Amino acid sequence: MKRLAVLIALMASPAAAQVVTLKTGEHGNFTRIVLNLPKPEVWQLGRTEEGYEVAIGDGTSKFDLSDVYRLITTDRLRSIWVDPQSGLLQLGIGCTCHAIPFEYGPRSLVIDIREGAAPAESLFETPLKGEAALSALAEAAPSRPRTRPAGGETAPTGPAYDWIAGRMPQDPAPMAEGPTANAAALQTLDAEIDLGSFRALLTDQIGMGATEGVIEMRVPDTPPAPQESAKDPDQARVALSALPGLSIDDRDRAEGLTTKGMNCPAEEVLDLKSWAQSDQAAAELANAKGLLLAEFDTPQADRITEAARVHLYFGFGAEARNLLAAISSTYQIDPFLVAISYLVDNDTSPENPFEGLQSCNSNAALWALLATPETEPLDGLNGAAVARSAMELPSHIKSILAPSIVARLLQEGDRTNAEVVQNALARGVANDDPVIHLLEADVALTEHRPADAEHHLDELSEGEATLEGLFKRVEARFQQGQAIDQADVLAIEAFAFDQRSGDQEAAFRQALTHAYALTGAFAKAFGEAQDDPSLRQDVWETLAKIGNDSDVLQFAVGVQAEEREGLTDGVRVTLARRLLDLGLPNAGPALLADRPSPVELMAEVNLANGDGRAALRAMSATLDEVAPDLLASAYKTLGQYETSAEILRNAGQDAEAARLERWQGTWATEGPDDDKLWLELASLVSGVGGDAALPPLRAAAADVERSAKTREDIRALLQSVPLSP
Repeated sequence: MKRLAVLIALMASPAAAQVVTLKTGEHGNFTRIVLNLPKPEVWQLGRTEEGYEVAIGDGTSKFDLSDVYRLITTDRLRSIWVDPQSGLLQLGIGCTCHAIPFEYGPRSLVIDIREGAAPAESLFETPLKGEAALSALAEAAPSRPRTRPAGGETAPTGPAYDWIAGRMPQDPAPMAEGPTANAAALQTLDAEIDLGSFRALLTDQIGMGATEGVIEMRVPDTPPAPQESAKDPDQARVALSALPGLSIDDRDRAEGLTTKGMNCPAEEVLDLKSWAQSDQAAAELANAKGLLLAEFDTPQADRITEAARVHLYFGFGAEARNLLAAISSTYQIDPFLVAISYLVDNDTSPENPFEGLQSCNSNAALWALLATPETEPLDGLNGAAVARSAMELPSHIKSILAPSIVARLLQEGDRTNAEVVQNALARGVANDDPVIHLLEADVALTEHRPADAEHHLDELSEGEATLEGLFKRVEARFQQGQAIDQADVLAIEAFAFDQRSGDQEAAFRQALTHAYALTGAFAKAFGEAQDDPSLRQDVWETLAKIGNDSDVLQFAVGVQAEEREGLTDGVRVTLARRLLDLGLPNAGPALLADRPSPVELMAEVNLANGDGRAALRAMSATLDEVAPDLLASAYKTLGQYETSAEILRNAGQDAEAARLERWQGTWATEGPDDDKLWLELASLVSGVGGDAALPPLRAAAADVERSAKTREDIRALLQSVPLSP
């Protein structure tokens, strides 16, 4: 009972005073703000001239804003402060964004600042009323705990629910089962302790226990009658499961555990920066050599392990592995050290003891990221721990591992922490270090900025990181769809002859596949891609974009159904159109056999086959969206020149419309301004031959002159029309 009284007293104490802590995180197109409330509170969010303001409870809560900008920029959340007058939290918005709040459990309020205008039905675009908002919140909180009276005052004696008796005071009292003194004591207890806080605490803890599965909830036999409640805003929601990419509260996960409950290694176990006393490699390695043999020339496991750590500090992974192998038959070798010995050599460890540790809030997350193959996902990756641990690495190790760390963080979509590692590396090495240029190029390629990537690669001196630079240059050209120098292809082939094995196999295969495709050697490209569906798709895309006509005819005509099914719709349509342009209209639809065919493409195929009616049927469902030229061509194929000309005139193509009207027989239709020869000839055709007022001989002579003039005009008209090549 004493413990309960102390607990309730602490909860009611103003000193425990309601400090709301804030955490933030960047998530693609929105910024997330999490307000951790010390207890369940009602809240409101409304618009201001600067952005938004948040009202929590009665306005007496304090806000801890110290970590707000630890992981985010000011791009969306430009500023954040507490209004000294109203006590409301102010959010300054620096973009065309809107805020959407929702609750995460009973004690966490999440506010997402999302790009774009707010939904029309959003309830959070209305300004709050300052102190009036806090008053409304106070009135809206039916279970708000009563405040303890000031010193010397008596506690209020209003009706309160008796949790021990299980009734309200106005309810009929049950038959007394004990001394009346107990009832008096209970009334005194109800007046002195804060039952509202106790109820809130008990409800909160039971709810958390049920969510985590440590408490089994049983549905009562007689469910209570439903009560009407205010409808939640459409944009609000309550979440019980973990939010991806952001830990709501430190209480969500026990210290030293992963998100799946695995134990994380202690920080000092993997603290590579502490494995040598100084950066003097010669002295440190000499001391390590002295550790190898002890008294009676007997190797001791702890001394050899210490020597191996010194070698790992200076990046000698293979040497450290050899030292550990000397005691492997007698002692249990630390698997973490063995894995790190491969990683500092930029190699892949055969065994991965770091599996599942990427969510640890320690340096284990860094080694787990490096040890996990790129083809395997890193669920729950703690990017902040990775960046923090990477910055603590010795500079020589950092320069080796930083490119891999940045590339993997970008692959996982964590650009913020990738930039942290990249900037840390840039501060620790010379500006002309090739590692910096390669890293900048890698970031640019990940963000699909191939021109910027090539600019950074051009900064490399001759011979610096040649192979890695070649790989990235091929990728930059591939993203741009531009040909690569034949000399670069020969260089990659030369490197492949000597170094193509193990971990480099995939990189060589991708580089050679892309290089062959970009140089038009598509047979070699398909052969290099083998059965890799992703690489084969890359080759087909390149063929469709820049392949010459003979290559398109060779590979796209008669393609096997199994190969065709692996092609994207865009590649199929592009190849079908190219075959149509090459005079093979019926080869294109074969590529689209099992997919919906574009309306205009099928109409063009039918027109190429001279079937205007089939073309009109293909366009019938979308006539308003079809290009006027295509629709006019369909009617022209059917000989309906007048209808075709009308469509073209409505589209503003008067010259082509006039040409079709002449086909219909309306010879004198005016065309372009410079079409005078045609109009003169048309006037002769539509005019009356001869002049009845002239004598027969003079009329005949006039006809001869008119005939000669007509021949001259026809010759001039034919000469004005360019011949088709």
